[in-house]
Amino acid sequence: MKCFVHENEDAVGICKHCSKAVCKKCAIPNELNFLVCSEICKQEATLYQAMMEKSKMAYGLKPGRLPTTIIVYLLIGVVFFLFGCITSIFGADWIYGVLPMIFGVVFILAGAMSIYNQRKSGIRV
Repeated sequence: MKCFVHENEDAVGICKHCSKAVCKKCAIPNELNFLVCSEICKQEATLYQAMMEKSKMAYGLKPGRLPTTIIVYLLIGVVFFLFGCITSIFGADWIYGVLPMIFGVVFILAGAMSIYNQRKSGIRV
């Protein structure tokens, strides 16, 4: 493969942003160790990389971090379950006590299944 700009030079890689072939003369060094062909591509690729890192954190794709959705499932489950227990203790109708407990268990199971599926897929939680 030949360089996009220098047609007689062999390419050493492809620009991370625009996917053009890049030779040693055209490659611009950067702190994240990927190839870019211009300063504009460097800025765009750096922004893209930052966005990907934030997404990994938000979805729990980084080791040691639970995704926000799993945390929300577990919290909602605990709140529903505790509400059901409290209303059952104070003698309310069974539907006001048992139903929230069932919803709580369902949410807790949804959170547990999400953690299980994440571990099964190879993502360390």
